[in-house]
Amino acid sequence: SYETCILPFVPMRAYRADDAAKQDEWNNFHFEKYLSHSTTEVTYSPIANSSFASDIPYLMKYTGSHTAATKVDYYFETDNVNVPIVDDVYGNDWTGCYRPHTVAAGEVIYIINFDGTMLQKAASGLIVPPFHCYFFPSSGGGSGIKGFTIGHSDETEISPVVNDKGNKDATLYDMTGRKVDKIVRSGLYIIGGTKRYITL
Repeated sequence: SYETCILPFVPMRAYRADDAAKQDEWNNFHFEKYLSHSTTEVTYSPIANSSFASDIPYLMKYTGSHTAATKVDYYFETDNVNVPIVDDVYGNDWTGCYRPHTVAAGEVIYIINFDGTMLQKAASGLIVPPFHCYFFPSSGGGSGIKGFTIGHSDETEISPVVNDKGNKDATLYDMTGRKVDKIVRSGLYIIGGTKRYITL
């Protein structure tokens, strides 16, 4: 399921909060940027992890192999950075906050639900946690709308790789994190820890 994320730096690694060994899982995260919205759907487009930028609100999904009955906390780290956080909010319709954002009376915003499957209308007084995002439609979303579905575009910032036979011995996963024995059709894959688009 999806979560939201905005950071004032570009992460160099990510690890589970309960992992004493701090095993790097940065490549086990999938990020999507806001693309557009209609009156019923908000559409996002995937990015390569190497294209992750600071101060941009994203949808985020864990694609690794661990399983857990409850949500797991992760730490995102970088080195030698001193980041002044001047503004609370970045973006327009799809917005991120660095400080807790309390939903004011009469304010119409949408937050991702617990299952990470849709954006639902937030109740007055609800607090959006820091480093998370919310949808504040300037058009196409009025007070009568209870929620938005999450759509995904085929557009991507990942450069195509044609007939990449050199990686056939590397560990191969699909975008849901499942191990794949061999590539049988064109698409996005994780090969040796790197997200690649393979064209057959």
